Amino acid sequence: MGGPGYLKLSTCFPFHAEFYFNGHNAIKLAMDQKGLDYRNNANVFTMIGDAKAVRKLAWSFGGKQVRERISSCMVTKKNQFIHVFIG
Repeated sequence: MGGPGYLKLSTCFPFHAEFYFNGHNAIKLAMDQKGLDYRNNANVFTMIGDAKAVRKLAWSFGGKQVRERISSCMVTKKNQFIHVFIG
């Protein structure tokens, strides 16, 4: 899963966490990998060649992919913190 996303962790009780990623971008990357035909403009699909295949891709995203994206986001933020505050 690629594209914009964020992981927001609350610093006060009850320590809620919120995760967001751009689903359109994730679908776009998956369609590129499968060689599916589409057109998009500003995060909107204006044409999809095989709607059933895209629907199958969308429903294939699950917990594993989300956990991988969260882990990637956390590593990136940790490295940015170390770079900015520690040098």
